[in-house]
Amino acid sequence: MGYEVLKSLVKAAIGKAPGSYKSDATVPLVDGSGGPVQERVSVIRGVFLNFDGNERLVSISIDPRKYRERRKLMAFVGASRDPMPDVALRHDDYLAMQDPHGRT
Repeated sequence: MGYEVLKSLVKAAIGKAPGSYKSDATVPLVDGSGGPVQERVSVIRGVFLNFDGNERLVSISIDPRKYRERRKLMAFVGASRDPMPDVALRHDDYLAMQDPHGRT
């Protein structure tokens, strides 16, 4: 699942964007019937899903500092844009474009 999809799912679950938090926060998702957090899973950088012993999602924790770090960490990825990003999927087509007769 892509980053944007995960971010929009988290936003739908907690009611606002994870980036809007200024300090660490935990948003409860159940009516208090969930048990204590037994497992914590990172869904995107700085956003964690908290599960109880029955594997029910009980809350979502946000670390805004870590959430914002992603932009800096991913900045180098955009430094070199690939004009043909689907080469891995369409390699035969691209090879045929280079030499339609298959000569080397």
